[in-house]
Amino acid sequence: GKSTTLVLRVVFMLCHLGVEPQRLTVISFTNASCAQLREQLLRLLAHWQYPFDAAQARQCVRTFHSALGSLAREVLGNPRWFEQLDDRDPAAEPDNPLAAGRLRPAQQRLLKQAYQQC
Repeated sequence: GKSTTLVLRVVFMLCHLGVEPQRLTVISFTNASCAQLREQLLRLLAHWQYPFDAAQARQCVRTFHSALGSLAREVLGNPRWFEQLDDRDPAAEPDNPLAAGRLRPAQQRLLKQAYQQC
């Protein structure tokens, strides 16, 4: 299917065209699909004896939101987006941070502070 074709293209670029891994970014929409793509990529690259580890796979295969968040940090520094305010582990990557239905405690505190200053 589409995922297999995508993974094979990445393998071809790395193993046969000599593209450096840090120059590639594979975008998917959910953490589950990213995990599956990383697993396939690691398995196939191991078969071709190409040195590629899990950290490189995480950097290469990312969710849409993770990739755009990294790009925004590169361009804007380290902005704190309201949608991302959270007391949880910042390394935890949501599938879609904009789809959360309820305000998290950090968001509630920020809104309360803003309203008190009005």
